[in-house]
Amino acid sequence: MTGERWLMIVNPASGRAHGRHTDRAIQAALRSAGLEFDAIYTESPGHGEEIAREAVQAGRRHILAVGGDGSVNEVLQGVMTAG
Repeated sequence: MTGERWLMIVNPASGRAHGRHTDRAIQAALRSAGLEFDAIYTESPGHGEEIAREAVQAGRRHILAVGGDGSVNEVLQGVMTAG
């Protein structure tokens, strides 16, 4: 399948550090669907927002937040403030 690569922004510490397990399951599902993707792991609070903002500014349009409510909120804030 052709198309734009997805960007997964992953909070590995979410869910009492179950984020990496969830990440692997989502990666397997994306591969199974024939989708290409890149994964970036957050390193600190607010990092997801920064990654998302920079990704949108660079032209990325397919972004997936992997984590809890806080992670999803950070990524959404980054997308919405990208300009």
